[in-house]
Amino acid sequence: MRHTCMLITCDGSKANIWLFWNSFLSTPNVISTTAQAITVKVGEVLVTGIHATCLTMDIRELWDELEKIDDMDCPWLEIGDFNVILSSDEKVGGRRPLRIVIQDFRDCLNICNLIQAPKTGIKYSRCNNRVGKMRILCDLDKTFFNVKRLENFDGWQYKVGVRRTSDHGPIVGNTVGIPKPNNIPFRYQVVWTSHPDFLNLVQRSWEEIITGNPAFVFMAKLKRFKKFVKKWNCEIFWDLRVKMSQVEEDVEKAAMIYDANPENVELLNYLITARGNQEIVSQKFNELLRAKDRIKWVKEGGENTSFFHSSMKIRKAHNNIVELEDDNRNMVTNQAQIADILVNHFQKKFEYQPVSFDEIIIEVIPKIISEEDNMFLDGIPSSAEIKEDVYGMEENSSPGPDGFSESFYRFAWNIVGQDLSNAIQYCWRCKFIPRDDIFVFGNGQKKSLENLMKLLMDYQNASGQVINKMKNKYLGVILCPGRVKSYQAWGMVELMHKMLAVWMGKMLSFSDILTLVKSVLCSVLVYNMSVYKWPKNIIKECEKIVRNFLWSGDPAVKNLITVKFDEICALVTEGGLGIKRFETINKALLMKLL
Repeated sequence: MRHTCMLITCDGSKANIWLFWNSFLSTPNVISTTAQAITVKVGEVLVTGIHATCLTMDIRELWDELEKIDDMDCPWLEIGDFNVILSSDEKVGGRRPLRIVIQDFRDCLNICNLIQAPKTGIKYSRCNNRVGKMRILCDLDKTFFNVKRLENFDGWQYKVGVRRTSDHGPIVGNTVGIPKPNNIPFRYQVVWTSHPDFLNLVQRSWEEIITGNPAFVFMAKLKRFKKFVKKWNCEIFWDLRVKMSQVEEDVEKAAMIYDANPENVELLNYLITARGNQEIVSQKFNELLRAKDRIKWVKEGGENTSFFHSSMKIRKAHNNIVELEDDNRNMVTNQAQIADILVNHFQKKFEYQPVSFDEIIIEVIPKIISEEDNMFLDGIPSSAEIKEDVYGMEENSSPGPDGFSESFYRFAWNIVGQDLSNAIQYCWRCKFIPRDDIFVFGNGQKKSLENLMKLLMDYQNASGQVINKMKNKYLGVILCPGRVKSYQAWGMVELMHKMLAVWMGKMLSFSDILTLVKSVLCSVLVYNMSVYKWPKNIIKECEKIVRNFLWSGDPAVKNLITVKFDEICALVTEGGLGIKRFETINKALLMKLL
């Protein structure tokens, strides 16, 4: 038996939002009701059902109402029809969406610190049920939650179902509780280097002799060291979260005992020792969070514990695979079956396939490089060159399949460096050198493109590598002819908003925000700016986002007490912050086309 609650949200009109709840639950406490939303409190969680109006002026009343609810500072979940899209790629057909409406929606999400829940099911939740050029598809039904709910409860995800009699598809939300896998991939942690015995552990593991070719010896030693360090990590570091709780309890207990007898010096020393242990464990825990979160732009020394916690949970929520379609187009939700589908897919993808090599592929390649140049390029690198390249890499970049990042090789170079150099030189001599991207240039004529596609298909048949013909972007650049229009480049503005929505600038210090602006926001647009001359209104909008985020931590909030933007864009030696103007970057990058 289920109780049903009907609320009329408009005076004198029929109800447009219905609330149902299970009879086993306590009756939800109604917090607020408006023509576009109902907010109830279930336990300690706020739940808001949305049915937004279509008019721009009326929907702003909804954003104001949501901002008021956010002031209650409770775990919060929003679900319903927002009647607004977040980016232009969420709509197909019809007129281009109004930017001011999208911006108002984004501003509300930023102010309330709301995060969109992971989504499955069909891409567009609403259809006008017409055909041909009159057909309009858009994604209007969404689910959001705030950081406080993410910190206190399991993740949340929603699925958009198939449309039936209504022009909207139903959305069904549920918690995401994926069990911890048994075969967790190994990942090297920088925090291990803080222990004084770690280097001795590497030495003891590495000095045992293994016979074979240099590549086999190096990989076998790495594999053996993984077993050593896993066992050592369990014995030494254990679970840092549990240790954090224990040392915090020790500090609280020591403080209470000392407060009862403040003249006792031994109790004071015990309290100081407990606080010292807490600082050590806290530092290690922050280093572990920083490594797991993969946030590269935060400067060393900034703890930002809440930021790393939130970023980790958001990334984990979005990376979870909760359902997958198999070869028979059946939807699979069981985690074991999903794992089997993925394993079978990649086994089939990389298994041996017969190829038909055509010598004409080699004949059409012009011999531009001389034999002398070719011998120089294929020359075996020296140990000094290998060391220079290793030390020139990003120290905390993503590790390879073995789980070891560049920071490990730097830290233990005196132990593992010679074996690594021998392995690379051996592979170089045996021509086991991986090749990456291939750049092909053409004049764009139809005949030239047809010949290029034929050549690529011949390469596919000879190599077994499948050519993707559907790509229309390269490094984020939209490939389109003619002069770039504002609506074509507007996607980069939306990209900046999406990035900032996840980063949650209010949890960062000013120095970290400045590093983010200079290292990420001013760099993410480079590839597009190197191809097109950007419209001035797009540049102005991007700089507005940077300026607001720098001073207020929110791209939607303008801080009036600021320094002139021209002054902060000056060089550091001239008293500025070293931020580059987008118009200057665009002009400098286009100079290569002259």
